[in-house]
Amino acid sequence: MKQRRVIGVVMVAVALSSGCKCETQSEAFVEDVPSRLVGPYLGQEPPGAEPALFAPGLVSTGAQELSLCTSPDGDEIYFFVTGAAFNPRIIMETRREDSGWSTPREVSFFSSDRSDSYPFVAPDGQSIFFCSNRTAADGEPSGHHPVIWVADREGEGWGEARKLKFGDEDSALGTFPSVAANGNLYFNGGSNATGSDIFVSRFDGEDYAEPENLGEAVNSEAGDFHPYIAPDERFILFDSQREDTGRGSNDLYISVREEDGSWGEAQNLGGAVNSEFGEMRPFVTSDGLYLFFASSRPIARVFPENPIEFEELRNLVNGPGNRLQDIYWVSAEILDEFLQ
Repeated sequence: MKQRRVIGVVMVAVALSSGCKCETQSEAFVEDVPSRLVGPYLGQEPPGAEPALFAPGLVSTGAQELSLCTSPDGDEIYFFVTGAAFNPRIIMETRREDSGWSTPREVSFFSSDRSDSYPFVAPDGQSIFFCSNRTAADGEPSGHHPVIWVADREGEGWGEARKLKFGDEDSALGTFPSVAANGNLYFNGGSNATGSDIFVSRFDGEDYAEPENLGEAVNSEAGDFHPYIAPDERFILFDSQREDTGRGSNDLYISVREEDGSWGEAQNLGGAVNSEFGEMRPFVTSDGLYLFFASSRPIARVFPENPIEFEELRNLVNGPGNRLQDIYWVSAEILDEFLQ
């Protein structure tokens, strides 16, 4: 496989505040990073119990970064980027090579209309699931609502994507796929923002069955979205708009499977992760160390007293923390209290 150019980017310097959910940026400026990013997770300093912005200026920028996932071995990172109006929708990837992480590039299975979103690599690393409104190979359009697609591993890359179907349905209508080790496919479905529930389509080794609603322990009368299923299906993470236990906008929740196989009552992850702003689209790395999620929390800025120069203005406007969504990560140890 032809080696790609190693990342050499300009990073937005962000001073992370330890006492507030809103980060603090003392001034708008940029700082050069080494021409090679090496080490796990783009060489970023691992977070602790306080959420930290992930790869500012590279992954988290002034655009909307709505989700991130990694391959099971941690050598591939995929993230979904879109504009303020959710158009275009593009999945980017970066790979860890001998000389460092490759420059992010669009995935090989992209669609010409750029309507792809929400990638998820299966626990065995051999398939990548995602959503798209693209036209199928048979010329049949997916329609207004996204459909779940999958591409299989071919060498070091991915083969041609194909549209899934549930049972006798022509297509797998749904959003934000997440796959367990046994192949069971979890996703959210619904026709509007307040009518979304989380479902599972069970996999028998060849086909996906008709979707099953996860029931009232997980789903609510509010919108419930974007599930992450643990590989062993021990727990599920998702975000919800429920008001009775929420902190504002979307919050992250967890439901743990009971001994009888039923789902336990969903619990808000609390102030360790959630803020008055929106927290969405959770993902736990295969090594069990980190929880990634998207957040629209702002970064507080202290403006200079002198007039802002053009470069400062560009960094200020195009940097993360502008109330569009950015990618954050935090130690997955915050989940321990719910899993004991």
